[in-house]
Amino acid sequence: MALIGLLALAGSIGVVSVVSSASPASATTDSGQDVPTVTGPERAEVQFLVETVSNISLTTATYDATFYLGLRCSPTCRSTLLDIVNATVESRVLVSEDDEWSWWKITATMLFAPELRTHPFDTQILYIAVQSSAQSVDRLQFATADRGSASGLAAPIPGWLAGEPQVSLGIVDYPMLAEQYSEIRFEIPIRQSVLAAILTHFVPLSAFVILGVAVLALNRVHDHIRVAGTALIGLTVFYLATSGRVASAGYLTVWDLCIALAYVALCAVMVCGVVGAHLSQRGRYVGDEGSRLDARVRLSFFLVTMGIIVVGGLGIIAFALR
Repeated sequence: MALIGLLALAGSIGVVSVVSSASPASATTDSGQDVPTVTGPERAEVQFLVETVSNISLTTATYDATFYLGLRCSPTCRSTLLDIVNATVESRVLVSEDDEWSWWKITATMLFAPELRTHPFDTQILYIAVQSSAQSVDRLQFATADRGSASGLAAPIPGWLAGEPQVSLGIVDYPMLAEQYSEIRFEIPIRQSVLAAILTHFVPLSAFVILGVAVLALNRVHDHIRVAGTALIGLTVFYLATSGRVASAGYLTVWDLCIALAYVALCAVMVCGVVGAHLSQRGRYVGDEGSRLDARVRLSFFLVTMGIIVVGGLGIIAFALR
């Protein structure tokens, strides 16, 4: 009987030790206090519903937006302030709150980064960047909402064609604070209508160039200078008016290159007029032989001008498509 009792006691001790080693709920210090296990950062789900977008300015790199921002996480998490990092002027109202979700309606003036290399055929990204102002990435990480694709754009954007909105997640590093924060972005790709860009930019530009080049058909050389000079002045005024619609950039845009090409073409016409005036003053355009020389000079400059336009145009297209 004693042997049976010893075996039962040993089995009980073994079972207790196995159960204790398999339980990860807590650890015990020497003083007998429980130490809670370390958990990961809290997951906060975010949804966006952009109601209106207006006043998009490529000059000030701003736009106005009214949107709803939804947040699902713990009550403590939802009580902290979410920071819209690219908003300059902002007002928000808590419009709905239940056990899971809090919804704010926000009206703000937002900053964005215009990309103008292919202007006026450019595509811009309007974005809303949200971070937690109080909880670093080791305490809170954003996530896209599980229920459907609720993040979206509720209405068209006046004057622009909008693509499919996207939501992206990232981590932003602040070296001066030695901290990192989770960030979620709602991005709307927009572009101007190609037809509208052609009508407002390239039709007037083509009119100036055609007017300047067509004057080479005239055999009065002084008209070459006058007409080409008038076209250059008109082109300059038109360029200043269109360039004022976008912000200054540290690189050449497609529109800048097109204007430069038009300047070169019109200057070639003016050079033809100057050369013709010089030959006319020397009496080289007198008689039938002079008329034939005049025709050859005008034809030569016409071919040179057309070559400049064709080669330069192909170069600009290659630049825009690269």
